[in-house]
Amino acid sequence: MDWLQVDSKKDLWQIRNIIHKDLMDAIAIQDLPNLPYEDWGVAGSHMDHHRRLIQQQAGDVWCELTDHVQNQKNLISSIIEEKVESISTVLWYDIEGWSIGNHVDNPSVKNIMQIYLTDCEGVGTVFYDINERDIEDRDDQQQWYYVGTSPRIRSEFDFVKNTGYIMKNHRLQLHGVPNTVGKNQQRLSLYCWIR
Repeated sequence: MDWLQVDSKKDLWQIRNIIHKDLMDAIAIQDLPNLPYEDWGVAGSHMDHHRRLIQQQAGDVWCELTDHVQNQKNLISSIIEEKVESISTVLWYDIEGWSIGNHVDNPSVKNIMQIYLTDCEGVGTVFYDINERDIEDRDDQQQWYYVGTSPRIRSEFDFVKNTGYIMKNHRLQLHGVPNTVGKNQQRLSLYCWIR
């Protein structure tokens, strides 16, 4: 895995070449629309979208992918400069009409790694620079809400297979996907909660 810290803040890294070629080749031949899945989303929230959670089956390519990521704990620890105890993963398959607005993850999210598994032009994740006055605290599970306007782009991650990002979550880590997945696009990624 190659990585590059995006700026001096030490809370966001671009990653590349995370997965070896044979595994990427096995992923590329999967019939994504016909894999077992469940719908994933929360109606009426920033997660009201067209997202499928791919179901892993014992011994399939997705289990191999998860095992590969689990074996990267020491390397990820060195990148984020803290010990990684566990990595939980989900496979997200976003279909036509999916989008997610600018948001800050809730405080229960510690560190995240998202690995893009397909090429999907125009629907990568964008991170923004904001200030404390742009965030409102509320007494609910989400807790942190972006209330600012016109944030300045900090970093844009193109949705290119075998690339992605690692982020340390905090109240100013605003991000989103400003465009919508179009017809015939396949946006597949491995999303990892790092603890």
